[in-house]
Amino acid sequence: MSLLRAAWRLMLTERTLPPTGTPWPWPRKALSVHWPEIVPGERPQPAAGQIWSLAQRLGGWLHPGRYIHPPLVLVLEVLPGAHLWGAQLFDTPELAGPGDVPLAPGQGLAEAWNTAILPVQTLEQHLGDVSPGHLHAVREAAQGEYCVPEDSGIAAFRLLEADVAQFMVLRSRDLDASAAESTRRRVLRFHPGIAQPEDLDPWRALATATLPPELTAVAAADTPEHIPYTRVLLGQAQEMPCHGFLATQYQRRLDGDTIRITGVLDPAARKGTLYAWWQHKFHMREGVCRLDPHTGMFRADFPGHGTESFLMGRPLLLLVDDSASHAR
Repeated sequence: MSLLRAAWRLMLTERTLPPTGTPWPWPRKALSVHWPEIVPGERPQPAAGQIWSLAQRLGGWLHPGRYIHPPLVLVLEVLPGAHLWGAQLFDTPELAGPGDVPLAPGQGLAEAWNTAILPVQTLEQHLGDVSPGHLHAVREAAQGEYCVPEDSGIAAFRLLEADVAQFMVLRSRDLDASAAESTRRRVLRFHPGIAQPEDLDPWRALATATLPPELTAVAAADTPEHIPYTRVLLGQAQEMPCHGFLATQYQRRLDGDTIRITGVLDPAARKGTLYAWWQHKFHMREGVCRLDPHTGMFRADFPGHGTESFLMGRPLLLLVDDSASHAR
């Protein structure tokens, strides 16, 4: 068996071994040999450059045939609203490719191509810190876009790792992903012609869906002053759950490697949870949002972007209103 295939099977086992049967051995010695002893109850304030394990409650079944275990993450930045921007870690160099950054011995590799926004409360144990130089290298690499041959073992591994990261995002959200999936299917029942891309994240699929003109606020209204967004109403079984609105943009700037946007939502649609993604070419990265439901003022931060992404990309907003579900 080749070293690449052996490494792939090892990581597949570690990421997907069900909790029953063989005890879960994570973290392995290769990733834990240099960590300081963990004192029960000791929990430092999360900060950039720290390596953490994620809460085991985030683990679960991606589908009936695959269980997902939480990985280790490197915190790249602590964001407003008690969120963090993190990169997934692995420790099989045979599977390394463009966008993977080697850390110090015993710390594995950081997947700069595979970052995600997670609530700070999903962190479980602090396992160590990387050097400022390694942190800078990962943040710089996170601004790039990387490709590997589609028929390679590295590509198969990256598909798995991307699924793991997206599953962690879904499991960490306040709203159940099953509600998102049922809403996505209901949209198709109301209007089968609505184009929704195949996506593990049903919210992201709805954010990128192309609504017919009668469901949008103003056709072709994506201007420097306005951002189209979709509102999803949960619990409205007899109504079309998606409608388009316009947000007024106040500011859009690149602050270091973070794109920051401020604006205000339409008065008719500003209640709920606001999600945001930055789309550049075929890549989408989720940001972190803060929304004042009374004034409709919002701020969205998208870390890990360079000048080209800022100039050529665009934001996608999705407002999820589940007030009707709670009222029943």
